[in-house]
Amino acid sequence: MPWELEIHTIDIGVGEASLIIAEDPAVPGSRRSILIDGGLSAAAALTHQYVVATLPPGAGPDVLLVTHYDKDHSHGISSLLFADNLSVLCDTVGAIVGALVGGGAALTQEEAAAKAACATVGVLYGSWGANVNSIDATVNALTAANVNLLNPVQAAERGVARAEAVGAGWGGHVTLITSKAWRKDAGLAAGAAVAALLAMANPPTVAQVRAAVAAVVFPALARTVPSDGRFDTGGIYRNTRIVDIGDARTAPAPYAKAVVGELVSSTSVHLQVPGVNRQRTGFAPTLGDELFWNGVAPPVAPANAPYAVLVSGPVPHSGAIASVWQGVGVAPQIIHAGQLDNRMSIGLVVQFNDFRYFTAGDLPLESEDQLAMALMVAGQPLPNGAGGLLPALAAPPWVTAFKASHHGADTSTSDNFLNFLGPKTAIISCGREYGHPFQTMIDRLEDPNATIEFYFLTNCRYPRVGIRASPAADRGPARVPGPAYAQNVPHNWSRISGDNNDNNGALGRDRGDIVLRINQAGSTAMVGNRTYTTTYWEHYPTAMAAAGPTVVTTQW
Repeated sequence: MPWELEIHTIDIGVGEASLIIAEDPAVPGSRRSILIDGGLSAAAALTHQYVVATLPPGAGPDVLLVTHYDKDHSHGISSLLFADNLSVLCDTVGAIVGALVGGGAALTQEEAAAKAACATVGVLYGSWGANVNSIDATVNALTAANVNLLNPVQAAERGVARAEAVGAGWGGHVTLITSKAWRKDAGLAAGAAVAALLAMANPPTVAQVRAAVAAVVFPALARTVPSDGRFDTGGIYRNTRIVDIGDARTAPAPYAKAVVGELVSSTSVHLQVPGVNRQRTGFAPTLGDELFWNGVAPPVAPANAPYAVLVSGPVPHSGAIASVWQGVGVAPQIIHAGQLDNRMSIGLVVQFNDFRYFTAGDLPLESEDQLAMALMVAGQPLPNGAGGLLPALAAPPWVTAFKASHHGADTSTSDNFLNFLGPKTAIISCGREYGHPFQTMIDRLEDPNATIEFYFLTNCRYPRVGIRASPAADRGPARVPGPAYAQNVPHNWSRISGDNNDNNGALGRDRGDIVLRINQAGSTAMVGNRTYTTTYWEHYPTAMAAAGPTVVTTQW
């Protein structure tokens, strides 16, 4: 059946985040997805909202790739995973309380409140999994004789007190929440929620209790994560595979804690959340590894499906030695030039039949040039991750589209890179700091000898020759008003996406997301008839282009 590939560049303001999806819509369960980077911490919720809006309900990305540990790439992932850990914890509380007090015999509001509060505090004291039975007797002891002379609030308080009396004897786990006040808040909230359910159903079902308790304990437990991670993810990242540069550089402490499923207690002790099962590469990944299908049995994609191959990154277990893929059976090229953190960046080439896309964090031009030379040698075939080779390309472009490394800095995307690979489309996640994109890099894209047909930008913060600037009213550089802002004019290759709003997270704004789409027919047609589309938000309409989603079709 026909496969499709989507490459989403998410407008997150500062830094980078992208989502790559491969799917055969006719085959249920065929979809594979990779979330790459997450910008600054403040972008975590925005990145999650984009993932939720793009993937089917309840689905998270199969792989989360952190190219390197610079804050505008990794900090948003830290906050995103802290939020996910919090969501998993709340769902765990809800599930256990639901199993203990949901369904079964009818309960009074007082009994329901007392038992739910007691069970919640019991979970936070460490009773889960096989040890959950250790709270059964305590919960069940809160019978009508104990609580029915009380109102539901008093009954919930009785349940909290009973749980606190048992305390650390709840089954031997480490206490999840060490603050007594926070445990009480969560217990009382759970008690009130379950008591309220009885107005609609008596007894409430397990599912009803689970959902209600998870929702109300969330505010009480949100204090265990940094402020940028206090949002509900639904736990969709709990099983995501994590790929990062591993031991090549020391990971920031919050990132390392978040990845393995930890939260921060009221005494700053990091505690493990039950139910988080992410698999993380314990060291830098091996060049030539494949990401879409690694871990899927068999680890080979169906015919004509896209592949995602790692082409740059640290040498595993080497400390801080950067390397670039040079071909199957050829030793990687060691790179010593460029800023250390940037040259560690993990690079990825996505191949979909005769289409290739390249993205690599902040990788410097010395590394990109080495990769470009390898890919242009007779269309150097990429490994498929299972001991075989992907089909070699018969003719250029050796890379059809790419995300400009380092947000369009002058240290990436050299003339050699462009000349060797002959790409048609460049995408720039500009950020809102540091002068990105640099004029020198834009000049290379604008060179008459370059093969670039269009380049797309998530923002336009600084005056750049060749880019039709967004108006000062949209936080762009001051220019003479009028036709200077019209993007769709002859011989203009730049396309600014979105309204360039200073408040990147503002509701209702025209976002600068960019989406490249290609289907199987477009990736396998004869040379000259292959096509893909790039969609961006046109905010500066002219007689030639209306405001709103605008589609550019590229043929090669």
